[in-house]
Amino acid sequence: MKHVMQGRPSNSIQEESIEIIDKITELFVNQLPLTLTVMQMAKILNISRATAYNLVNTKDFPKFRLPGTDRILISTPDLIRWMKNQLRMDRNR
Repeated sequence: MKHVMQGRPSNSIQEESIEIIDKITELFVNQLPLTLTVMQMAKILNISRATAYNLVNTKDFPKFRLPGTDRILISTPDLIRWMKNQLRMDRNR
């Protein structure tokens, strides 16, 4: 069964998810800080601290460390791009 979003057919739930992320981005990206701590990201994504750190430690996850510290930061725009890319990769499996 095809899902319908905004009156047009969608080939998959992943495509709908990408559209939802785009809408959320448009509505809320300006309200989010440019960078997030791991704990801020966990709260926004509604995931546990452990899951957030596991995610941050994956190979292709967009993160950086502040020079001279152990503090990990995530660029909000890079996080959104990474999430969209993950959904697209899932769609192609």
